[in-house]
Amino acid sequence: MNTVCRPTKFRLVTEFILLYLGIPLFLRILPIASKRMTGYAFSLPIIPVLLIIFIIILYILRKDKSFNKRVFFYIPSIKKNFKQYYLIGIRFLIGATILTILLLNLYPHAILSFPKNNPKFWCLVMLCYPLISVYPQGVIYRAFYEHRYAKCFHPSLQIFLGALAFSFAHLPFGNIYALLFTFIGGLMFLSTYRATNSLILAAFEHALFGDFLFTIGWGQFFFHAGTLAALS
Repeated sequence: MNTVCRPTKFRLVTEFILLYLGIPLFLRILPIASKRMTGYAFSLPIIPVLLIIFIIILYILRKDKSFNKRVFFYIPSIKKNFKQYYLIGIRFLIGATILTILLLNLYPHAILSFPKNNPKFWCLVMLCYPLISVYPQGVIYRAFYEHRYAKCFHPSLQIFLGALAFSFAHLPFGNIYALLFTFIGGLMFLSTYRATNSLILAAFEHALFGDFLFTIGWGQFFFHAGTLAALS
């Protein structure tokens, strides 16, 4: 008789810490430590690391018979989920307004600087960012988190910790804006995923805010050092 060996809560929490806290912390510390030790700041490229983790987790989820694979491609109908689509629209309008006002007051010189100064690369980011960054993040920080780790925590903390993990993923960017904005975004995107069980819709909301951030002028805080240097 075959028995399924289910991981203990301790193992799951340990995995959670290593995956969602340990890896970003390592990526953040690596260039600082290597600079002190060798005089050269060595850093790993963020997107390739993200995609490697995404592929591994995608493989795990596809092999997991208890995971509903429908969430990968499911798009909820507007008619049946009008309230959720309306909520996404309202949140985006409010968020975009606040982000624009903040930028005008803090960094007015950055307004639309990316599309004006580097229109070709801006177009590339607008097209590729949702595919190679947003969707993989959705699998890692929403589908996988919800399926494997959320149950380890009290229901009142699950969305908070999911958003915190998503925020901490941006630690390698080394600034408070990346952490703060993604924490708020994490709360919204995970809530959308929970309400609809749709990675596509949560990714759409994520991409909407992400592309806006890059376009309006906040993108300077969301590029890794190497990419930012190439744009300067």
